[in-house]
Amino acid sequence: GGDKTFTCAAVSGTNVGYTIDVRNQTSVPLQIELMADASGAYTASLNLQYSVDGSVFANSLSGSRVLAIAFNGVTKQTTVTNIPTYGCAYIYVASITNATASINVTNGVLKAPVNYQAP
Repeated sequence: GGDKTFTCAAVSGTNVGYTIDVRNQTSVPLQIELMADASGAYTASLNLQYSVDGSVFANSLSGSRVLAIAFNGVTKQTTVTNIPTYGCAYIYVASITNATASINVTNGVLKAPVNYQAP
């Protein structure tokens, strides 16, 4: 939980290193806030790894969420996605990839809930 900030240049990837505790959940909401240096359509891929114990994560990327966000200049854009947990206790956002050639992410923030109620 908590916030994780990042930047990501056009047509590149950024290591994020954000671990989310998802114990006792079937899915977890993830809020993504992005600001860019130009207007236009933006596509980001969140590369996810899963773990049952929080100390050993899958060696290869085991999931990916693709988000398409339309920017309005340098106005902050926010979206929320729901990530399935597949029965695991932790999800690690390893990196974010920016596939757009003309837009740099100048201020990105990932937010996951800090405290959960048991389902």
